[in-house]
Amino acid sequence: MPTLSAIHRYPIKSAAGESLTQARVEEEGLVLDRRFMAIKPDGTFLTARSHPQLQRVRPSFDGERLTLTHDSLPPLDVSREEFSGEAVTTQVWGDEFSALATHASLDAWFSEVAGEPARLLWLGERSPRYRESIGVRVSFADGYPAADFRGLSR
Repeated sequence: MPTLSAIHRYPIKSAAGESLTQARVEEEGLVLDRRFMAIKPDGTFLTARSHPQLQRVRPSFDGERLTLTHDSLPPLDVSREEFSGEAVTTQVWGDEFSALATHASLDAWFSEVAGEPARLLWLGERSPRYRESIGVRVSFADGYPAADFRGLSR
């Protein structure tokens, strides 16, 4: 019988994860997982593959407040109510869609970390990234289930 030894949530794609003792899974995946992503001004996402310093960003998001810490920067805490909500075109591995801009202070903070101009995007309450092949919306994650598991018993 398989056992679960750890649960990690990654609020920001390519940033550090949070260790959890419990988690909720909904249609779009693990709740609050990969709901944010840093991008270049042209909409290309920043990844730890090209920007390993992103992994030193320690985010915490409770659905209302995003708090960021990093070894070399002052902590930053921004309420979701302060997000601009401007639609920004982006893509993840060929999936093009619009996500939402957050706040200029978050953009400046991520630009410092990345060492180049960057913006932080949010998926919003419901992800606009729809995977036709499985019939569900997914997060900013690179991967997702190959089948729809909504019908499984709990």
